[in-house]
Amino acid sequence: MKKLFVVAMAIMMMSCLTFGDYAKDAAAQGKEKPQYGGIFKKVEVTRQIPAHFGWPLALGSGMETWQALRFYEGLLKAAPQPKCIEPQLATSWELSPDKKSYTFHLRKGVKFHDGTPFNAQAVKYNFDLVLGREKTIFNYVTSVEVVDDYTVRINMSKFNALLLSDLTTGIAFIASPTAMKKLGEEGMGPHPVGTGPFKIKSFKRGVFLEAERFDDYWQEGLPYLDGVRVDWVKDPMVAMVTFKRGNAHAVQIQTKDTIALRKQGYKVIPCPAVNRMLAPDSRNPDSVFANKLVREAVAYAINRRAIAKTVGHGIIPPSFQVANKKSYAYNPVLKPREYNPEKAKQLLTKAGYPDGFNCTIVAMGSREKRILNEAIQANLAKVGIEAEVKFVDSATMGKYRLEGGLPTNSLLESPILLKAEFLIALKDRYVSTSRWLPELARPEGFDDLVWKAISAESTEEKVETAQAAVKILYDDVTVIPLQLGIMSWAYQPEVQNMDYCEVDAFHTWPTKIWLKQK
Repeated sequence: MKKLFVVAMAIMMMSCLTFGDYAKDAAAQGKEKPQYGGIFKKVEVTRQIPAHFGWPLALGSGMETWQALRFYEGLLKAAPQPKCIEPQLATSWELSPDKKSYTFHLRKGVKFHDGTPFNAQAVKYNFDLVLGREKTIFNYVTSVEVVDDYTVRINMSKFNALLLSDLTTGIAFIASPTAMKKLGEEGMGPHPVGTGPFKIKSFKRGVFLEAERFDDYWQEGLPYLDGVRVDWVKDPMVAMVTFKRGNAHAVQIQTKDTIALRKQGYKVIPCPAVNRMLAPDSRNPDSVFANKLVREAVAYAINRRAIAKTVGHGIIPPSFQVANKKSYAYNPVLKPREYNPEKAKQLLTKAGYPDGFNCTIVAMGSREKRILNEAIQANLAKVGIEAEVKFVDSATMGKYRLEGGLPTNSLLESPILLKAEFLIALKDRYVSTSRWLPELARPEGFDDLVWKAISAESTEEKVETAQAAVKILYDDVTVIPLQLGIMSWAYQPEVQNMDYCEVDAFHTWPTKIWLKQK
């Protein structure tokens, strides 16, 4: 049994990436004895206010899951390198010899916020709902069976290496079956009932959320805080003023504020969250971007490093391939397509466009993205490509990304999330069966490599195959990487044990945060 556990863990060992210079700060904080008490206050800048962070099947956006991490837990938890996955509500697990089932041994003595017990029946109830309604995770899972009160088995039609990662996602969080039956989806939406370190106290959509300590939490001595409060604002300036006045312990900040706040003595953690890219309408045979030489010319025409310095204030790095350098999928042999306008002109001439052409860049309209796309527009003009930048709202952008309808000769802003398990991003965005980017042509052989990597039975095979898939995208110039998008948080000096960016930009838990008394 122990050997099988090791095998199952080894399959996922490399499935993550870690960002930020967190280790030194964490080590320094670890020398002090944590103090109990206090309400940790955050002010968040957002245009997407969560409403359904309490019904696990509705945890679709990052913002919703971000809020839910206070209240919910899964069988497994995302973790930093080299483990990447660690036990949470499950204490251990084994993969069967035929690789068609995982058996999970559950933690005993765990309670939901409503006082009901966590057990195998609760896991089956939640996962049966997932199997009945949700198809973005649990691929190849056929059934979930209760072996005994604290053992559950997940059966598969064939092996899926992503299943363990699926179990760390919000959709796989375990909610109280009693509460779900009583409240239903609408009632549970703003009222999470899980096993997490905090339980819901009050919530007013678009204004605030309050959580209070769960005294029956299973991790002895945790959490340290009495509670957490989140206030939402739309204006970054309002958020910054609130933070600097000491009315918040943490604030999401703009990249340009990072250096100034550090000089003022605040703790700032910038974390790469997305890889910003342009996706051409290459599936359209009438588009100039159906020609690989044209896509390659565009890649050479963009001065990423200069733009990163200007737009990113020296903090945002340029990007030359789909995977980030910290990812196991990053292919180190790929040579960056550095800024080379002469080579871009040569490629355009070879493609049959010596005088250039007209195209459209479709993008969202935030200030930072406007500067980025206007800089790209100026770069392209130098090689004869006249690009109109069309800024659209989020609803229109979503339609383009999921339904198509782009003007012919378009470059669509299309970032990829830099989550721990990068194969999920490759599968969800770029395989030919994906709902995303219907007007993007996929290179031959890419799908096979992604599915081979997902089904790999060794770390070495998974890494090698994932890097090969990234290389195919690079060779084909399927998409045009630009730069990484950074999500930064600033903290007051008294905040200790922040884990932001320890795994990635999308996982942070308040379980061990504590406030140092002034």
